[in-house]
Amino acid sequence: MPDNDSIDAYATKLSGIASKSATLGEVMSEHQACKKKFLTSLPRCFVHIVAALEQVLDLKSTGFEDVVGQLKAYEERIKEEDKANNPQENLRNAKD
Repeated sequence: MPDNDSIDAYATKLSGIASKSATLGEVMSEHQACKKKFLTSLPRCFVHIVAALEQVLDLKSTGFEDVVGQLKAYEERIKEEDKANNPQENLRNAKD
């Protein structure tokens, strides 16, 4: 995943790849898509939340969309913290 992609955009790309592979006869289980493809390919900045999700959730029974939802919530929280810690950006956004 590129560092500038959002979790939502990346999850959409991965879902598209899984759909295309299924039409070619290679079906990817939800567990494979989630654990082996999605979580292992996230940027290093997500390492803490990935470790927490792996410890707390049973990834074999947790759906792909549930994991994506957890990561999107984390991503939004980080964005809000960045806004709070960057007053210059807040001033620029207020002028626009």
